[in-house]
Amino acid sequence: MDAPDKMSRPAGPPAGRWLDHLPEASLALEELLRRSATGRCEFSPTERALFMTCEFWVAVEGRDLVRHLGDVPAERLRYQGIVFAAIGAQAVSRLLVRGLAELAASTGPAACQRCLETLQERLVGTQDPVDMLIAGMADRLGISAVPAAARQRVYPANRMLA
Repeated sequence: MDAPDKMSRPAGPPAGRWLDHLPEASLALEELLRRSATGRCEFSPTERALFMTCEFWVAVEGRDLVRHLGDVPAERLRYQGIVFAAIGAQAVSRLLVRGLAELAASTGPAACQRCLETLQERLVGTQDPVDMLIAGMADRLGISAVPAAARQRVYPANRMLA
């Protein structure tokens, strides 16, 4: 499945948005952030998937998921479900599948928005260590700018989750 194009993005560089919600992934994907900031946004499919997943998760934690998903939320949720399953965020992936089913059953824009708001609250409560899983996937794919050992020195509390 191709990555959905033109996801709604907040203004400003992603580095600032990511750091509060995804500190470890921000370090791991530092090179992608740098390229994005300079306008060099030609990413490989893998880099694009991780970048979009970070943007998605920042929208979840920033309580901005409805706006982030834009006019075609089902396609974008389906794509993110695949990526989250691939990085090992099984609880998030299951919540996205459940949200897709509820979204398909909803009728009208107000019901769709309520469904997405409910999904957002469920996602915020997940036990999956999303930050570490994204950074770990960057390590496994060989695209991490900062090795896991160095990230653990910066964020030692995450060592317990590894």
